[in-house]
Amino acid sequence: MISKSVKAEIHQSDVFFNVTTPKFAAQAIKKLPKSNGAVHFLNNVSASIGSVMKPGRLRASQNIISSAYLKDTSDPQWKDDAGLKPSTSSWPSIS
Repeated sequence: MISKSVKAEIHQSDVFFNVTTPKFAAQAIKKLPKSNGAVHFLNNVSASIGSVMKPGRLRASQNIISSAYLKDTSDPQWKDDAGLKPSTSSWPSIS
């Protein structure tokens, strides 16, 4: 849980750089003030839509800047991606 003193400091900040694990990133998204206008950066460890953004409230996650170097399987934009569908044709034959 974010303490009152941390909340007060976040209210006054212009930038919030969130370097946490997914559980705490989701909690921070829920608890952060929505009206302070601070730029919210989220590290790549916690950039998952399914495990961080949805539990942290999607509406509160709208203005977060994050980076990811993988295809998040819980992100609908990848639902038809051939690289995420299992393919037995590329597996070596076991004889």
